[in-house]
Amino acid sequence: MSPPRTLVEHLEPRRLLAAAGDLDPSFGVDGVLVYSDIAAPAVGVATQSDGKFLVATGTTIYRFRPDGSLDKSFGHRGRVTPGFGIFGLGVDHQGRITVGGGSGGRHGRNPQWAAARYTTTGAPDTSFNGTGLVVTHVNGPDEVTASVMALQPDGKILVGGTR
Repeated sequence: MSPPRTLVEHLEPRRLLAAAGDLDPSFGVDGVLVYSDIAAPAVGVATQSDGKFLVATGTTIYRFRPDGSLDKSFGHRGRVTPGFGIFGLGVDHQGRITVGGGSGGRHGRNPQWAAARYTTTGAPDTSFNGTGLVVTHVNGPDEVTASVMALQPDGKILVGGTR
């Protein structure tokens, strides 16, 4: 049996529209941002109150400045890797960054669901479970795989999935 092939897709160009529906020339290059270092499809995008925005792939959170340049003051050189598959991204009313997802399940072993919260700098928010991270098993008759995350207005994190 041959090993499974890993496919890598580049993030397609993003466009930010000005209020009138025109491209905003101050964003990226003439209103278009192509960041070729992101080698996976985006699973979430969120904005922060200071105009910066976050893009999550299946494994990594990136933060960009309002002009589209990578904000290297965030996490480790502009990115944070929580250590689990990301299925959702949100920013709460206090500016904390939240991701939800999981690992294993379906054809894997030991399926787990996870949620992590970060400060505005990309550091783990230790006021969330003492470590900034919660990983748990979901018991059920079949393997249950995390597949979606939502952030409630009160800051609670919802992670859902399928079997």
